[in-house]
Amino acid sequence: MKQAGKRRVLLAVAALLLVLVVAGVLRYQNRPTKILVATDIHYLSPSLNDHGACFEKTILNGDGKALAYIDELTDAFVEQVIREKPAALILSGDLTLNGEKQSHLDLAQKLRSITDCGIPVLVLPGNHDLNNGYAVRFTGKTCEPVENLKPAQFDEVYAEFGYNGASSR
Repeated sequence: MKQAGKRRVLLAVAALLLVLVVAGVLRYQNRPTKILVATDIHYLSPSLNDHGACFEKTILNGDGKALAYIDELTDAFVEQVIREKPAALILSGDLTLNGEKQSHLDLAQKLRSITDCGIPVLVLPGNHDLNNGYAVRFTGKTCEPVENLKPAQFDEVYAEFGYNGASSR
């Protein structure tokens, strides 16, 4: 198995163990346990998208991602999580479209509104989230490269979402 594949499996196992620990603690407290899990959000910051010709072409040639409305969908998801008040929210990778640093920063800000309500958010990076050479800004008829997120930056951006307490990566 390749190193990246092993890392992904280890992160998934760590997330599962965390879920089991949280569930066990809550069960011990005689509280019902609700943990929400979401994956493959593929968030794209509105600041990287002018909805121009290059973006439209990307959507037409895409794989069904709801990019045209991803900001609104993400806001609705955040509101639903807050309304449901789970014991925790786990986001298991592909948080951003192609690892755009700005997309990560904007998504982290949205996730803070969940943690501000007392709901822990735990994130794992996916294959789209780090060192991705396809990180772009959609500008008219062109797609311009933008800064992608590096592993150390992921640790900083998502420190409060489980990464500051991780025992291994």
